[in-house]
Amino acid sequence: MELTKVIEDLDPAYVEKLERFKKKILDQKYPASVIAPFVNSRVLNYWVEEAELLKKWNEKGWRKFSFLEIIWLKVISDLREFGVSFEILKKLKDELFRVPTTEEILIAFEEKRKGIQDLLKKGTLSGDVKYMHEMALKLKDFAGDLEDSEIMPMFANLIFIIVLYRLGADLVINKHGKFAIFLETSKEVIVVNPEVQQLLNEPHISIPLTNIIESFILKDEIDKELQTEIFTEEEWKILEILRREKPNSLTVTFDDKQKINLVEITKSKKVDIANRLSNIILKGGYETITLKTQKGKVVSCTQTEKLKL
Repeated sequence: MELTKVIEDLDPAYVEKLERFKKKILDQKYPASVIAPFVNSRVLNYWVEEAELLKKWNEKGWRKFSFLEIIWLKVISDLREFGVSFEILKKLKDELFRVPTTEEILIAFEEKRKGIQDLLKKGTLSGDVKYMHEMALKLKDFAGDLEDSEIMPMFANLIFIIVLYRLGADLVINKHGKFAIFLETSKEVIVVNPEVQQLLNEPHISIPLTNIIESFILKDEIDKELQTEIFTEEEWKILEILRREKPNSLTVTFDDKQKINLVEITKSKKVDIANRLSNIILKGGYETITLKTQKGKVVSCTQTEKLKL
């Protein structure tokens, strides 16, 4: 049964985005140059062949990696810097890349529902968490009809949730290999899971998954279609401005519909002030130039330009 047919009544846009995202992050298309800054070929070969931290490449030619594998390899690299053993990493990999059955998904939904329901009754959850809880309840109604082949690995689902809901997320793991994924929204519901609460009270390592995703998603080698799945057209324009202008600061203003209305960028300038002012006047431009002086001499000049998206 097609996933879009199972939960089309839930949110067609959500389902369509999930299908596109799934294909793009699992597609093995990126060269080793993307991961070269943090793992060389000799180390990578050991991780694959001996430690079994990544599935083997069975096709001819140079190995290609999926976006999901790139994120996972960076997680391995960060954990190895803290001395996490290959034995623990293997257990972590087996769990994160395991594809849950529909029965396990249903059980997880039910456990989450019971825990959150108590807090909902107390009125202690934010609107975002309430929305996600309602979404989970709707999905639970349909999950029983899903085919196991349509379900993504846990790690892929996690990356999708981080991107879709723009969440901060950390992988928390202790020296015994016990781990948990700590989302921003989890801060409000962590008390309903004693095991996770105990894990956070013990010495542990925290890997910022959101930061890792951010560090790779803007690389030139990454598929533009994947980038456009993550960023809106307006957000992408702002990122292009940051790349092109390299400003000292950037201010974004929104209209009454929460749409990006205006972007202000401020840059330091080393220019002839008189010539610059005349240039702005002649062009009919709209800029703000701020001068800072010390003992009667100009020591810095900043230029603020307003851009309409």
